[in-house]
Amino acid sequence: MTLDTTFLEEQRGRLQSHKEQLLTDLRSMSTQDPEDEENFTPSADEHTTEEGENALEVVELEAGSAIESELEEVLRDVDDALQKIEDGDYGICEDCGREIIKDRLVALPHARLCMECRK
Repeated sequence: MTLDTTFLEEQRGRLQSHKEQLLTDLRSMSTQDPEDEENFTPSADEHTTEEGENALEVVELEAGSAIESELEEVLRDVDDALQKIEDGDYGICEDCGREIIKDRLVALPHARLCMECRK
């Protein structure tokens, strides 16, 4: 199976839209590095003086940091998928080198692995 140009253009559009949404989400919860638009650091609200409130802020900051890390990882995967489209390598499993089935790419446009290697 070779991926046709129409499918690749549709995937490029889906990936670009997903990238914009990820960047929007990251900007809403983090501070963006002015020198690297895809690098973020967690934003902390003003610190309170109440001990219980500080503990809650730490928990919230840790949870936000975990979510931010996950979003940044997906953003890297999306960028990699866009680059693969440009390079002509889109839809190739990074582990075994076989083609990733089209249905998987539709479900997860930034998939790196085929279903067999994903297991």
